[in-house]
Amino acid sequence: MNGLKLKMIRELLGLSIAEAAEYIGGVSKRSWEYWEKDDRTLKPDVIEKMNSLLQQYNDKLFTAVEEIKKGKPLTLHYPTTPNTDIIEWRLTQSLMRVLVCCYGAELAK
Repeated sequence: MNGLKLKMIRELLGLSIAEAAEYIGGVSKRSWEYWEKDDRTLKPDVIEKMNSLLQQYNDKLFTAVEEIKKGKPLTLHYPTTPNTDIIEWRLTQSLMRVLVCCYGAELAK
């Protein structure tokens, strides 16, 4: 994985550099920035974590889109504050943005 792909996945998941650095890389914000610029070698465990999060995102998106295609209305509750897992919270927010804006899912009031 190169720096640009790392950045694209981070942005897709709705993570700030600081969040990704702390919760995924266990490094400083500056170290993460170096990775995204390909100025430093990316740690293998970070590549694994990012690929795993991307797979989770894709699996959840595919499942939701399949339900929409079947004609099942999707009403989502947008989480505005994190529970205990900031990564899951950001992933969920990102998915909801795509489902509402691109696939016609509704937000609960």
